[in-house]
Amino acid sequence: MTTLGASALTANPVSAALPATVTLIKYFDVFGFGNSSSTATVDFYGTAASPVTRRSAVYFYNSAAGTWVSASNFTVNTAANYVEITITPAAGSTVATAPSPAQFEGLPFCAGQWPFDISNDYSTTSITTATTPVTTAVTSTQQP
Repeated sequence: MTTLGASALTANPVSAALPATVTLIKYFDVFGFGNSSSTATVDFYGTAASPVTRRSAVYFYNSAAGTWVSASNFTVNTAANYVEITITPAAGSTVATAPSPAQFEGLPFCAGQWPFDISNDYSTTSITTATTPVTTAVTSTQQP
């Protein structure tokens, strides 16, 4: 991405409710502008009152479906109190991550907790899903 930005939101920015099984940590607005063939990495930090746990996940609002969807390709790091997502484009037969770089313009996100444990690892867990505090660490790399 050429330009990345983020802000914390005080309330749900859309009319669709989170799935009933998700316990909210915080809403975010994260956006990227630039090349849709680039990769972006975004870290979503928990708070003192609602820290990241091994059940943490990141959701984004899918306007085409009108629902909150679990982001794919994310890593939970309980030791550093964040969930990291990587947004990558499709390449060859590889499907783009959810959200895709093309969706990543003014996209509402939220960090939340699943109602069940997703791993036995208590520190860092890598998970890839099957579905399509202000961010303090945002990095970007350009695909060749």
